[in-house]
Amino acid sequence: MNKLKIVTISFLFVSCCTVKAQMPSPGSNIINNTLGKFTGTWQWVSGTDTVKIFLKKDNVLFFNSYHADRIIGLHLYKKGNTIIESSYNYTNTVRSDKYSTILAGNDSGNNILTGTLKDLKKNKLLNITLTLNAQQTELQWQTNNREGLKIGPYDYGYTLPRTITLKKL
Repeated sequence: MNKLKIVTISFLFVSCCTVKAQMPSPGSNIINNTLGKFTGTWQWVSGTDTVKIFLKKDNVLFFNSYHADRIIGLHLYKKGNTIIESSYNYTNTVRSDKYSTILAGNDSGNNILTGTLKDLKKNKLLNITLTLNAQQTELQWQTNNREGLKIGPYDYGYTLPRTITLKKL
């Protein structure tokens, strides 16, 4: 009985250690022609609050090894005439310039982008999901804190709204 337990545990340990996601070959360039529907300027307004995002397709270098098409973006958040946070003045940049605050992809080619959003005020990355409606005129935005171990002080709050619907301009 003990031998069976040891063999089973050993098998599970070896299986878990050898299973990993496949990385693209060095020098690969992964093209995604379904990202165009997300590009452009999107805006949400509620009372005096405004969130505006600019999304564009970019061919991003990952791990100094391969390129892949992704959506990069910039955002502006205002309350009345007061800018709470903004990266919007960098709309003419590329991902390698390190000014974009949104990085997302839709590897399955559907109407859902998943990725990260940089909360500039709190200096942290959030998970973001952007879901495009069937008419491609509205984008549902949902954010949440990233999972994982937090070292040092961590602010679990949010600067930007967590769930909003942006309209394409």
